[in-house]
Amino acid sequence: MTHMTNIRAGLAAVVLAAALTLIAAPSGLPASQQLLNLGPVVLANGTAMLTGSVGSGGAGLNLAVNGQPVTVHSNGSFAANVNLNGASTLDLALSDPAGRSR
Repeated sequence: MTHMTNIRAGLAAVVLAAALTLIAAPSGLPASQQLLNLGPVVLANGTAMLTGSVGSGGAGLNLAVNGQPVTVHSNGSFAANVNLNGASTLDLALSDPAGRSR
């Protein structure tokens, strides 16, 4: 039972860290022009399953989660299963086609 409690606490910490990273990062854009909207994140067996969308200001941008490329559909939505490789946080990065971070 203690092992499961530790796993749940660790998974909750990952989700909280990801949410705080997205909230704390100053975007410099009004809420209506957010570049990234993160939906639910489900953690299981060392994998993060996440969904969301890239806003209209992010059209044409590339998305990576923990360095792993994520496909962004033409409507801006994305869904991905990302291997955490032992990491306890999610690092979401947007870049333009030239590789410049956003």
